[in-house]
Order: sequence, then structure tokens, then C-alpha cells
Amino acid sequence: MVTECMPTGSLSIVVADDDLAIVQFLCELLGDEGHQVRCCSSGAEAQGVILRTRPDVAILDMQMETRDAGLRVLQNLRQYSEMAHTVVMICSADNHFLELHREAIMCHRGVLAPKPFDILDLLSTMNALIPPTP
Repeated sequence: MVTECMPTGSLSIVVADDDLAIVQFLCELLGDEGHQVRCCSSGAEAQGVILRTRPDVAILDMQMETRDAGLRVLQNLRQYSEMAHTVVMICSADNHFLELHREAIMCHRGVLAPKPFDILDLLSTMNALIPPTP
């Protein structure tokens, strides 16, 4: 089930997490920041939404329907040239598991975002990675 928070915003963002509380929190937070946000509850759903909408940023939980769902989505997205500039942040509360997959995430130009989030760090990292518009 895809939900959308769509104020007039500066960035298009897809959030995917199987924890509904996190999805709702990030959707509201990012929407309040003025971004257009689409929220998903699985990696498979997120991949379809990302390919269809081509967002600026995707924030993906590592462990959804499979233990490495976020990484799989990242790997699949990078097969498409039109997805080369989409910033993909891979999140997990299992920091050990995230670190074990650091090299694979980095090799596909993903960004690690351990949970719990420091919201200011998450926002500043996301904004720093977006190329400026001409």
C-alpha cells in the first residue's frame, strides 16, 4: 500500500519500511519540510514506485520482506541508467548487519543511515547529497 504526502516540495522522496510508525513519522517529517513523499511498506513495492516516479531520494529499510531487501532494491535500481542520480539511503537498526554490507552498499553508491535516526543528521546528509539545480 503506497501512501503519499504531497505538499508543494523541493524534493521527491520514497520511503520504504515495514515498520508503519517509522513510515508515518518520516512521511510527516519530510512532508513538513516541504518535500513530496511516497511511502511504501516493502522493498518490492518501493522498487516499483521508484522506477515509476524517479524520485530524488529513496530511504529504504535494509530488512523488510527479506533480511537484505533494501540492498536488493539498491542493486536492482542501479541497473537502470535513469536511476544513477537517485540518492539511496539504506537504513537499519541492526547496525552490525548494516556494517557487514557496507561495501556492497557503497559499491552501488548507497548511503548508510543507522537507526535510530538523528533527524538533523538525516536531513543534512540527504540535502548534501542532492545535486544543486541550475
